[in-house]
Amino acid sequence: MKQVSLYTWVLNKTLVFGLFCIASVASAQQNFVKHDVFQTHYFIENKGQINGLYQSIPAVRFTLEEGLADYLITADGIAYVSQSVHDKKGTKDEPEANAVRDGDSYEDDGEEEHSFIELDTSLLFQEFLHHNKQFDVLVESKSGHYFSYLEPRFRSYGYKKVTFKNYYDHIDLVFALAEKGKGLKYSFIVHPGGDPTQIQWRYRGHVANMDASAENQLIVKADDFELQETGLQLIDSRGKLLGAKYQINGSILGFQFHDSISAADRLVCIQKGFEIDPFVTIQANNFYFPRMVNEHIVNSDYDAFGNVYFYGAGLGWRQKVCKYSPDGTLLWTVVGTPMNVYLRFNSGPFGTIRVDRCTGKIYCMAGSGPPAYWRITTDGENDHYWSKPIEPEPSKEFFDINFVTKLKSVAFYCGAHKKNTAVYNVVDSWPVAREVCVTKDSTVGTGTVIRELGRDYVHSAIDDFGNSFALLTQGMDSTNGKYNYSNKLVRIDEDFTKTLWEKKWGFTSFWEYSNSVVISNRGPKTIYSKWYIHNRFNALAVYDRYLYVFDGKHFAAFDKKDGSRLAVDSIAHLPVVHNSGIAVDSCNYLYLGADSGRVYVYQFDGSKFKAVKVIQVISDNTRNCRVYDVVYNYDAHMIYVSGDSFAAAVDCGTPCGNKIRLETSSYRSCGDPLWAKIIKPDSSLTYTFEWRKPLKNELVRSVTGKNKFSDTLSTLTPNTNYRLYVFVSPFCTGTFKTKNFEVKNSFDSVINLSICQADTFFHNGKRSFQTGKYIDSLKTYFGCDSIVTYHLKVLTRSFVDTVANICLGDSVVMWGRAFRSTGVYRDTLLNYLGCDSITSLRLRVSFDSVYQSIAICLGDTVWVGGHGYAKTGLYTDTLRSSKFCDSIVVTKLIVNLPVTELSQLVFCNVDSLSYRGKKYALPFKLRDTLQTWQGCDSLFLLEVDGHWVKADFAIDSSAFPVYQFIDKSTGGKGYHWDFGDFSISTATSPSHTYSKSYLGIIYKICLVVKDAFGCEDTICKDLWVRPMKDVFIPEGISPNGDGVNDSLDLAGLWAFPNAEWTIFNRWGQVVFSANAKNPRSWTGRCEAHGCNGGLLPEGVYFIVFDYYDGVHQRVTANIYLKR
Repeated sequence: MKQVSLYTWVLNKTLVFGLFCIASVASAQQNFVKHDVFQTHYFIENKGQINGLYQSIPAVRFTLEEGLADYLITADGIAYVSQSVHDKKGTKDEPEANAVRDGDSYEDDGEEEHSFIELDTSLLFQEFLHHNKQFDVLVESKSGHYFSYLEPRFRSYGYKKVTFKNYYDHIDLVFALAEKGKGLKYSFIVHPGGDPTQIQWRYRGHVANMDASAENQLIVKADDFELQETGLQLIDSRGKLLGAKYQINGSILGFQFHDSISAADRLVCIQKGFEIDPFVTIQANNFYFPRMVNEHIVNSDYDAFGNVYFYGAGLGWRQKVCKYSPDGTLLWTVVGTPMNVYLRFNSGPFGTIRVDRCTGKIYCMAGSGPPAYWRITTDGENDHYWSKPIEPEPSKEFFDINFVTKLKSVAFYCGAHKKNTAVYNVVDSWPVAREVCVTKDSTVGTGTVIRELGRDYVHSAIDDFGNSFALLTQGMDSTNGKYNYSNKLVRIDEDFTKTLWEKKWGFTSFWEYSNSVVISNRGPKTIYSKWYIHNRFNALAVYDRYLYVFDGKHFAAFDKKDGSRLAVDSIAHLPVVHNSGIAVDSCNYLYLGADSGRVYVYQFDGSKFKAVKVIQVISDNTRNCRVYDVVYNYDAHMIYVSGDSFAAAVDCGTPCGNKIRLETSSYRSCGDPLWAKIIKPDSSLTYTFEWRKPLKNELVRSVTGKNKFSDTLSTLTPNTNYRLYVFVSPFCTGTFKTKNFEVKNSFDSVINLSICQADTFFHNGKRSFQTGKYIDSLKTYFGCDSIVTYHLKVLTRSFVDTVANICLGDSVVMWGRAFRSTGVYRDTLLNYLGCDSITSLRLRVSFDSVYQSIAICLGDTVWVGGHGYAKTGLYTDTLRSSKFCDSIVVTKLIVNLPVTELSQLVFCNVDSLSYRGKKYALPFKLRDTLQTWQGCDSLFLLEVDGHWVKADFAIDSSAFPVYQFIDKSTGGKGYHWDFGDFSISTATSPSHTYSKSYLGIIYKICLVVKDAFGCEDTICKDLWVRPMKDVFIPEGISPNGDGVNDSLDLAGLWAFPNAEWTIFNRWGQVVFSANAKNPRSWTGRCEAHGCNGGLLPEGVYFIVFDYYDGVHQRVTANIYLKR
């Protein structure tokens, strides 16, 4: 009988769903440090992202980026691409897309020629000749993240190894990653049967010279750069390094064995295969590429889901943005900018990103120059939202980007012109610029000459109230060959219509050429020196009542309300502006970016700074990695630090508390409304409550308003996770708080069930087996009510019984099986209701065939079916049974012959025998006729014989202690004597001596006599053996220590337990006495009463021994003591 438990099914289903919901909650933020931040050091597959850039080479399969050098792998060879910088003359009205003005020659008016910096691209193509056009491409070690080129169709992955299989016959071309910054490693794997002379190539491009004179090296010089192939090796199948060299025949190159390789080694290579293994690096004539490999992570940000974003790392179109998950896993890297973005080369790796933390969208601005602005989706794709040049001033320089809270817009902070900011509406596809905040020349200059070129808003910060704070660097003069600068802090109102105050911050260290990235990588300080300028300072932080500024060494606190300076301090060992980055938490702890991957922590109490600690972000203190940016996450109490070739997420320690504290409903709901209320809200702030489904970041409800301090979400989707965001900025840029909720289903359900007759349905501890409706109230795994209504229907079983009769040899087929033997067979099937159908087969096999075995006596006859048989044999007859089946009668006939049997019997010591009631004296013979067990006659002959033997013996003790046993038997041929002391003998009349004894012992003597026919007789008699004479007393002792007769010891005392003895000297004095109970040894000393135990003199002594056994008399004897 089956037992069905639906309660278990319901509970398990709920449990599985619940575990899925739990797993879908975002993971917690974890610490991590990354040095290879963008992880672009891969052979990245070309999905079309670079198609059309290089018309002179075949289609690119894979790319490898090394600073400003690229390695492009095609089906026909390798393209080496370098970028170099040179001056280009032009007019003011002819800006170049990839150019930057030289500030030294810039004039405000006129149409004179101007000097621009242009980024040129040079290409050299290594074309492999006569290779197979059809070959397999194998890739290995796929990247865990993808590379986005801002279009879904261009999404690519990277690989650490690429193989062109059978590129030449029996030869593979393998591309492998060298150490980052060391170029490209390619090799040819020559398999057995491969001919290395097939490998030939040439260079296409402006080749000036090829030089293979150096050992294991090839140098190819072009106009603007050169290739260096180094480390050429030939490696045989055993791993042995052998020499190889280049062969140059005009413009055609190839490999060949080095002259030093022996003929035997060459033969091994040809028979077993080998590898040819060079490295290739690109070295520009006027530019040092490895310096560009050192990635500069100049900006970072995060979203409300714990994802972290970093920006930097490239020049020209090589800007990069990457996204890390909360656990430190790289998700994607965006390379380049949208095609529509107007971008100059001087943008460099220096720009800004701002993340809309509510949506995860990234707003990007690449460097100075005309607006280069675009937006990226949370998946790293182009959001088709970018900037276009603002007419009529296309050369306006942008330095920072931020959100305008009240306007729900994006603000750009510009420079080099009178109007210093532009506000862009984030909704429009083509943002419309609105320029505001005109500064007054009279308030900004400190020198004698005020140059408009010198006014730049280089960094900004926005507080929770929507006020914008900007750092303005402006004004310079060159008196006495020295430059002076005037740097201001500016507060802009929340409407972006006016400045509320402007204050000099007290130091003059901010300027483009003074920044850390410039100093560490661009050479000497030169104002606007060619393309060396950039726009990243990360110098401001704001929270609560205070604004903070940091120039890389000095830092100060200002009152937000009026701009008054409250305190100034510095990190003593640091030079000015060799690093940057400042962040503040809700307890006014400052996090200041320093050198060697360190962050200094200070706390401001309203009047002074207090040093708290130093956070060593990079454990390897040998790396002098300067910090460029520090961002604080108010919700997770983390800082995100980026800088010279590293980026990190660091736990700040014990959190000081979020400015927004919430009282909420239970994090798990069974359908009840979710609610949240701010504890002690700030009535001057405008709070936003935003409910989202985190699985797809789907917005469910958003409400904003003055005095809006609580919110309730009533309409809920069962079995769904919700996340509440409470923030004071529409972009979540300021303080925000998150809270996760789970909504579970009450799981009310109606279930139709069917069971079969005789089955039982178990539910909620109850049993049901009749058709009807049953209702249970259960609890789900998460504690929610679950009302389950069961409609139970009991289905009937069916039974089928089949009876069949067959003849032997026939069969019945049922259920796909054949049955041939009598019996009852059953099988269980399913009827049309799905219940058991019990089918049985009762089979009877008519088996009239007979096998019989018959024994008859000689002369008798057996009749079967009219046939008579009288001889031994096997007979078969076919008859017809009453059921009309063949009946086979097999007769095994045995004819028993007359039996004559002779029995010979022998009896021992028997005089007569009775046979069939008659007594016969032995010996005798007789003949008799009997019946065998088959009933046949049998002749019986009996011969009986008799044998007689008599045992007897006599004992002669005259030679005591030797006893003579004398045989008196008759008819004996063999004898076996047992003397009663475990001794035996087979002699006819043996003698025997018993062990000495001081007591009389009775032994049982037995004799077994056998005759020649095995008849035997036994007789036993008792024999008393008298004891031996007396206790033995020796004649003397000699106690001289030689181990012989040193003492008097009497043997046999055990037989006389009451015995005593005394020794006298010749004067009748007692010198020793003892008894059997204390049998001491006499050693020739006087040991009687009154003696001192001294030695007795040599002589004759007298012993008296009493048995005290009632049998023996006293014994006296002399004992001689000899010294």
